[in-house]
Amino acid sequence: MYRCSFLMVKGVVKIESGYSGGYNKAPTYNKVCAGGTGHAEVAKIEYDPQIISYRQLLDIFFFIHDPTTPDRQRNDMGISTGPSLITSRSYLPKLENLKKSLKAS
Repeated sequence: MYRCSFLMVKGVVKIESGYSGGYNKAPTYNKVCAGGTGHAEVAKIEYDPQIISYRQLLDIFFFIHDPTTPDRQRNDMGISTGPSLITSRSYLPKLENLKKSLKAS
């Protein structure tokens, strides 16, 4: 997923890979990739905001993944590779401001 790309970013402290959504209580990589669980691959990224900003992380995310290509991430294809961005509630105001600034530009 995005793990390898973000591991090289200065300021990223920790990355946890996993799955989100779906109905299988114990998803495995093979089951998720086969498309039978309804899950999407996710990565939880912990970072040091003194070194890299949330906006910079978003820029990297959208450089790595083109959200206009459904169910695809570079050479990976399938429903588990669709673009998703999940954030904590504390970042929602920042995302709203970013969204407004992007619409204005």
